[in-house]
Amino acid sequence: MLTLNAKERIEILRNGEVISEDVKQMVLAAADWLSKRQVNVDSDSCQMFITHLAMCLDRNDRGENVSALPKSMMDEVRSSEGYGLACEFVGYMENLLNKKLPESEKGYILLHVSNLKEKENKRD
Repeated sequence: MLTLNAKERIEILRNGEVISEDVKQMVLAAADWLSKRQVNVDSDSCQMFITHLAMCLDRNDRGENVSALPKSMMDEVRSSEGYGLACEFVGYMENLLNKKLPESEKGYILLHVSNLKEKENKRD
């Protein structure tokens, strides 16, 4: 069975003109950041997140927003063991973008990265 790694998936999005070159470069940098923190960027769940992140950054470039996560779900994310890493990741992305992400997008990013970290911790 043929499987793609994270960089190949990002390249497919770029070649299909689904994302811009700038978004591609930011997502590659994000994948590298996660990898350096022992997150398996080629896992199915991380690849799903990377695709989500690419679409998030593309929406951000176009000025589009998504609905925010429900407060109860955000409370659960804030109490998760991966929340600290997720906050660091959001800070890294905002620094990379040189602007703040919309709160609604931040919520989804926090959720995904928190879950990724928890899955990695369970594997250890």
